[in-house]
Amino acid sequence: MAPVIFNFNNYIEKNPIAQFCIEKYPEKTILTEKDLHDEIMSLKHSKWAYEKGLYNFVGDELRLYLSTISDDFTYVDGDCWVRNLEKLKMDSCCLEKDGNVNDGSYFRANKNTEWTKHWVDVYENKDIGALVNYEVHKMYPTTLPCQQLDYTHYYTSFFGRLKKRHPGSTLCYTIFQDRAQKELMMGRDVLLLGTSVGDTYYCNFKATLYRYFIMPMDLLKAQMKSIGITLISLD
Repeated sequence: MAPVIFNFNNYIEKNPIAQFCIEKYPEKTILTEKDLHDEIMSLKHSKWAYEKGLYNFVGDELRLYLSTISDDFTYVDGDCWVRNLEKLKMDSCCLEKDGNVNDGSYFRANKNTEWTKHWVDVYENKDIGALVNYEVHKMYPTTLPCQQLDYTHYYTSFFGRLKKRHPGSTLCYTIFQDRAQKELMMGRDVLLLGTSVGDTYYCNFKATLYRYFIMPMDLLKAQMKSIGITLISLD
């Protein structure tokens, strides 16, 4: 099964994690904003995101639309590694462990799929703005078949937030919860490696505890280097 993967604003070239993920798919179609310019400019929400330079949102409506004009369309996000993608059924969408439905991780649909048509209509006729896709799903629900595959979505947007907080600096990391808490109590940010979702967790010590998926350390360091942050071990 050959997935479609978007590469807007040189996203893949900028992110070692994306490079790592796309190598897992022997066959794939990688599309840039130049390849899809006409489609982007014809879609209300995609055009809005493109013109504002919000490349993370350009594909939200676009990927759904492309499925509605296809006989068989499989989408996978550039930072998502689906290990058993060949098992993905038609009309199925990613079901995350937290219960959220995320067509931004992966989905398979075609011109007969009703839920993709439904959300294209939403994006065309509502002012969605910078809502993420699962928020749109909850605001404008429809019947949606889901399928949970063996996958990891690394969420490179997490590193964008890190870059804003730590421009050109270092960040300490640990695998031990108690060690992380000591750093926090001293007012220092810390990255706690583990198996939780890639997100930012705020605490009461005027410092931030970052949690992230387990991944190869050389990959994590390469991703950090790409945003100008050097990792320092506390262990």
